[in-house]
Parts: sequence; structure tokens; C-alpha cells
Amino acid sequence: MKEYYFVEKEGWVFTVERNDKISIPSSRKEVKFPFEIKSKIVSCPEYTVYYCTTKTERLDSNWIFKDDICVMDNVDKILRKATNMTYVRPSVLAIIEKNNKILMVKSTRGVSKGFWNLPGGFIDYMEKPEDGLKREVKEETNLDVKKMKLFGVYNHKFENPNVNHQYYMYGFVYLCEVENEPRVVDDEIEEIKYFSVEDAIKNTKNEFVKMALQDLKKQNKRIKAVVFDLDNTLIDFMKMKTLASESAISAMKDAGLEIDYQKGLRILKELFKEYGIENQRIFNIFLEKVLGKVDYKILSAGIVSYRKVKESFIEPYPNVIPTLIELIKRGYILGIVSDASRIQAWTRLCGMKLQHFFDFVITLDDTGVMKPDKRVFDTVKRKLNLRGDEIVFVGDDLVKDINGGNKAGFKTVFAKYGHVKTKIGIKHPNKKIKPDYTIKDIKDILDIL
Repeated sequence: MKEYYFVEKEGWVFTVERNDKISIPSSRKEVKFPFEIKSKIVSCPEYTVYYCTTKTERLDSNWIFKDDICVMDNVDKILRKATNMTYVRPSVLAIIEKNNKILMVKSTRGVSKGFWNLPGGFIDYMEKPEDGLKREVKEETNLDVKKMKLFGVYNHKFENPNVNHQYYMYGFVYLCEVENEPRVVDDEIEEIKYFSVEDAIKNTKNEFVKMALQDLKKQNKRIKAVVFDLDNTLIDFMKMKTLASESAISAMKDAGLEIDYQKGLRILKELFKEYGIENQRIFNIFLEKVLGKVDYKILSAGIVSYRKVKESFIEPYPNVIPTLIELIKRGYILGIVSDASRIQAWTRLCGMKLQHFFDFVITLDDTGVMKPDKRVFDTVKRKLNLRGDEIVFVGDDLVKDINGGNKAGFKTVFAKYGHVKTKIGIKHPNKKIKPDYTIKDIKDILDIL
């Protein structure tokens, strides 16, 4: 069998002339400098082509720029074919999880024919990887990708036995959140099915998929601690604050405050935003703004009504307690990080009967600063003696919890159920901040872990 050597250096290819055509060396003697065989790129009954590299610094007229080869008329088929094989092919793949299982598709054609693969495919000319992923997932599963985050980039040499070629490919693998239910919509896909991570690895021949899912498996095993924000993550704090504030305004009006109810609520909301949601003198400030002084009869009526509603409302979100119990059973360290003071945080935890679930509670009194300050998250790492990638941080605030956690290297989980607009302290989502995961119920953390 004839052997050929495709020698490349920084986009230039070493060539020889044979039968009035430009070709590549068919013997080592034709190459006048040291080179190293890296891989076999073409293997057929007639000949084999090896991909080679060199450290030589001398590039003479025998060297041709690789991109020019495809448009030259006097190039033989061996050089043309070998050149084509050495172009890197980019592809995209989607990791779509549901109930701790991975969505896989079985193809009816192409290099993936007959075996299970992650949804995805080749990126088209001038197409962004993210746009290619959305297109491929839609074509293969009818799912709409709503959010994605790059999980990893993998490279591998793939065999195509149908044409005796080897392709070198890069795979951009994304973690995806989707809408709709998957279904076969194209004759390219034979079947769609969810697998456990272990079964998905066993059932695929795609090395990208194996590498990505092995990394996913390692990542999930690596997590040792789960840390929660308190307000609007474990307790519906903003709803409690709104109801208590509404009750306080009504009580102050009953005690003699002459003000329109909606106007009073609007002023109180503005003061919360200006002086802080936890300000202990907020009603003093409110009366000084409205009356120009503090009327202690009206003040006391407002405070008593506010506290009565606040104390009667303290209860966790649905599924908080069974989720915490399951996390403890699985062996995770559990913690709380709150911008509230130590007494406020512990009062709420005791009011919800959650004080015994957590291994540690870090508050504003412990750090002296609020999230997303790096020092808050550094305190967590020091407390646990763990790296950021061994900790999951769950919170409802994209800026304080998610962005702060991302910068500290934590795995972040956005508690979407707690991120709501309320009459007091409206929060606005920041679309540029991307969590690792998003959950609509606290129990969904169990699927992630």
C-alpha cells in the first residue's frame, strides 16, 4: 500500500510535483527536514495518508498556503482530499436534564447512524454555536432552547468507515433549559429517550458525549455542601413584608394618621428602597416624612400591627423541609448565608422550625458586608475548608446570590420561585447573569444533585 505524508506548519503545507500535478511526499526521502507523524487521516485500499508536523523554520517555494489548495487547478486528488480531512469541524451538543436523566436521540443517518447521541450537530457557515445548537435541538426534538450555558469544549478524532476518512472535531457542549415536550419531527431521528447518566455513557459511541457526561458525573459527585440564601429562598420574605406593611399603614390610619392608603404604601415602599428593607426605624422615618414628627401613638399602632402579621406569617416555602431532610440523608453539609443580622436570621429560622437543619449560619454580623461582596463567599469557603466548585449556592437574587456565587467559583442555582415582583422592594432580573441551574420549586435541587 502506498503511503503519503501531509506535512503542515502554521497553515502551510509541504508539497512536491508529481506527473505535472502538485501533490504530497510519498516517501520520507522527499521531505528534506525532520518531521513527526501525528495521525492517520486517510486510509483506503490504495493508499494511506499520515498527518505530520515539523519544527523546521525554512519555508521555501514547496510550501503552499493551505487555504489556496482548494482553489488550485493543478492539485492531485490525494492532496485535495487530505487537505479537506485536516480542516477542523465544529459541532454543538446539548445536555438536557429532566428528573436526573439525560435526553438522547438515535440518528437514522450520518456518522451517528444507529446509536444514541446528545441532540446537536454541525455548525453551519457563519452560524454562532448558540444559534446552531438551538436549530439542531429544534430539528431533532422539537424542543425550544430557552437558556444555555457552555459546559465544556471537547476535541476528538472520529472515524468514518463509509469513506475511509478520519475527521478531527471540536464539540461545544452546553447545559440547556428547554420548553415543550420532545418528539420526533424529522426522518433524521429514529427515537428519543431519557437515560440515566450511567446508561447514556454506556449507550453512546460518541466520544464527545462520553467525555462530557463523565465530567457531568464527576461534577455532581464533587459537590459537598449546599448553601442557601434565607429570605425568598427558604421563606417568602417579600410576601410577608408586603402584608405586614399593608397592615401597618391601615393600623396607623385607624390611630389617626390622615393619609391616602395607596399613597402611604407608596411612600413606605420608597423608604424601604432608600434606607434598606431591614431598617429598624423605618416607621419613625415614615412619620417624620409624612407628619414632620413622630407621633408615638400612631407609631406604636403601626409597629404592633406590623409585628403581629410578620410573626404569624413566618413559614417556609412548600417542600423546604422534605428537601432539607433528603439532602441531609445524602450526606451534604447544609448552610445559610443571609444579609440579615444574626438575631433576625436566627429568629426566622426558629420561627420556621428550621434551626436544627443547618451546620452553620453566616450573617451580616459575621462578615460586615453584604452579598455579592467577595468576602461573604470567601467566608463560606474558609468555614467549610472547600473549593468553590465543591459548593452549591441557592438564592433568589441574580445580582447578590448568583453573580456573587459565580465570581466565587460556586455552582449556582437560581430560585426562580422566590424572584417575584412585589409591592415592596421590587426586584428586576438581570439577563446577563447566568446561573448554572434554575429551579421552580426547591425540591428540584434534588434532581440537580
